[in-house]
Amino acid sequence: MLRKQLHETYMVTITEFLSNWEYLIKANDKAKKTITLKKGNEIVAVLFTSNTFRELLGHK
Repeated sequence: MLRKQLHETYMVTITEFLSNWEYLIKANDKAKKTITLKKGNEIVAVLFTSNTFRELLGHK
């Protein structure tokens, strides 16, 4: 399941996220995609929006 979710995510560095967090959350919520935060080559966090949870749980 993680592999599938990584293809349906928006990967961004922590610095980019902190600079544009409002836009990223709104845009990815509308697109029903998770936001994956990276530091170097490591994934440090995965953010779920309300629409992402609905999609993940199968609620439309």
